[in-house]
Amino acid sequence: MYLYGMNEEIEEYYEELYRLYIDENQSLGRRYRQLRESLERVVRERMQGNSLQTTDLAARINYVATQYGLDLKEQNQLHTFRLTSNDILNHRKSPVKEEFLRDLRAVAYAYRKMFAQDIPLKLFSVLPKQEIASSGKREKMEYIRRIRVCFDYADDTYLYVHPVDVIADEPIRVVYNKLGINHEFEETIKELWRYAQLNLLDVSVDREGIYTPSFIVLEPDYLIDISTLAECYKDYGSHPANYFLSRLVPIDNARPLLLGNIANLFLDEWIHAGEEEPDYIDCMKKAFRQYPIELAACAELRDPSKEKEFAKDCRMHFEHIRDMYNILFWNRAMI
Repeated sequence: MYLYGMNEEIEEYYEELYRLYIDENQSLGRRYRQLRESLERVVRERMQGNSLQTTDLAARINYVATQYGLDLKEQNQLHTFRLTSNDILNHRKSPVKEEFLRDLRAVAYAYRKMFAQDIPLKLFSVLPKQEIASSGKREKMEYIRRIRVCFDYADDTYLYVHPVDVIADEPIRVVYNKLGINHEFEETIKELWRYAQLNLLDVSVDREGIYTPSFIVLEPDYLIDISTLAECYKDYGSHPANYFLSRLVPIDNARPLLLGNIANLFLDEWIHAGEEEPDYIDCMKKAFRQYPIELAACAELRDPSKEKEFAKDCRMHFEHIRDMYNILFWNRAMI
């Protein structure tokens, strides 16, 4: 039933869904993108003023589902839309009108609870009256190399998590602090908070569907450079503030450091080379694109003689890495 006096902003969100339904001039793929953007916008607005840090839509859906009383079925319908739109927007599948109407219905019904306002009659009348079943259930497996999950809660035996890339009707139980397998992650487990993102690696699954991972990675989207982490540990004491101190110290821009960085670039090029060998000139162009300020600001390279010597050293390192790569490759091929 339509409620008069509806907030104009809420009414516009519903109107946006209705326009996506009637706009046959746009491709389904484009309408999927707009529907995804609408949901992300609303979810972010519902989370304003909250200190919770979430890195993806899966965690944000889990959060608003809890805050606004979406039941498990409604929550899974949104996750089904999220996974379907991921595949469509990444060109892994083609959009289907029946699925689009299913997902449009899921978003509209979620808005109804988040806005605490009924769906307008003109939109409600065009939505499918029956729920369209999805095929996103997870298959039973004995081993999983990697799975992304969202943490819910824990007891003395298990972590209870929701998978991000598949649909589950109930939380997955994850064994933790198991001696000889994953007990070294005990300190990590103590720091977990609800909706934290985890990667479970090298996972064995028993007959009851209980997961036992060998590795547990907390918030895998936040990458920390190992050199940056090492800055926190000093002979005079270890503290995170050491990292911030290192950021305030002027960066050493000496010629040997530049040469080492460029040699690392050469090594990467050779390691990831395909059938064609890397070209020295192309590698040097990449080096200049990667370190333009460092090369231009290096005082030692302002001397023409040292600049020529630097160029010779770069060529020498390239050739040495090439020879070493070819030797190792030949030895590996002979085994």
